[in-house]
Amino acid sequence: MRDDPAKEDDEASRTIGAQTLFRGLDILEIVGARPMTAADLTTASGLTRATASRFVAALVSRQMLTRSADGVLRLGPRLMYASSRAAEQINLQSIARPFFERFVMAEGLSIFLGRRDGDWSVHLDRHAGREHIGVTTRPGDRRGLPETGMGKALLLDDDVDSWTRLFHQFGDRYTGDGWLERMRGHARAGVVVQQGPPPDHIRSVAVPVRDASGGIVAAISVATAAQNLDEAAMAALAPRVAEIAAAISAELGWSPRG
Repeated sequence: MRDDPAKEDDEASRTIGAQTLFRGLDILEIVGARPMTAADLTTASGLTRATASRFVAALVSRQMLTRSADGVLRLGPRLMYASSRAAEQINLQSIARPFFERFVMAEGLSIFLGRRDGDWSVHLDRHAGREHIGVTTRPGDRRGLPETGMGKALLLDDDVDSWTRLFHQFGDRYTGDGWLERMRGHARAGVVVQQGPPPDHIRSVAVPVRDASGGIVAAISVATAAQNLDEAAMAALAPRVAEIAAAISAELGWSPRG
């Protein structure tokens, strides 16, 4: 039985259309990484100069790219608008929830989601574990940023001057010997593993969540009473919490390559 030529032509057209779409998306991703000239784009994309020029002209006409007077290409206003609308539609709690549910089922420990509000952290969500004695923090609770592991995770991109101001602002109990070096260590590792001050001695592992820009927009924290999590268990848990934070960040458009 002979193949239908019309069907074959249709399939070939769809394949070519998909390839064209992917090339256009590749160009947007390349320019999104850094502004560049059309010549630089041709080199980075591997396309011929004529093909790259056609793609650029089409994307500029649709305002997906913009070309400045000096010939440098940048992402255009249509993409900026789409990005802002995407941000409006993001619900951090909804994104984090399936990851939190799987974590609690596997580990039995409570896990929290929070964001920064000026000098404070605000808890957005909590998935309670199976601990007999746990942390009573609830959604809506506010804590000074230096007071918790989550707060410190939200601070990891701040500079030393910001850390110094905040830690002194919230009291001497947070500025004991070595506090600055510990913060530097947290920042290098990208994770906060700590036991809090008395009387609670809460043990926690906290990691920031990043968006497509690479900025910290939230943090997740596993926090529990000291008797539920010793130091070895905290250290073992850190990569798992970092993995969850990276997965949530990826849903927000973050890429470690950026």
